[in-house]
Amino acid sequence: MLEVQGEKSGLIHIVGDLSHVKKIGYGMTRGRIAIEDDVGMHLGATMSSGEIVVEANASDWLGAEMRRGTVIAFQEDRIEALQLLPTFR
Repeated sequence: MLEVQGEKSGLIHIVGDLSHVKKIGYGMTRGRIAIEDDVGMHLGATMSSGEIVVEANASDWLGAEMRRGTVIAFQEDRIEALQLLPTFR
């Protein structure tokens, strides 16, 4: 089940295990996605702009065929040492 809360904005903040969910951010053209758990295959595939930050593990084909934009994925065991911008907390 997917639950969406809050105002319309350019930020999507996702909490929960998405290791079996594929193509998050597929074809993304703007905005930000912040994810606090594992994500499945093809994260950010074909994106042309925007930012995706994953504070856990990302599966195969991360950013496949990206043209522009930014994808940052941190291994779960290294998160504590990172200083992320408040936008992603």
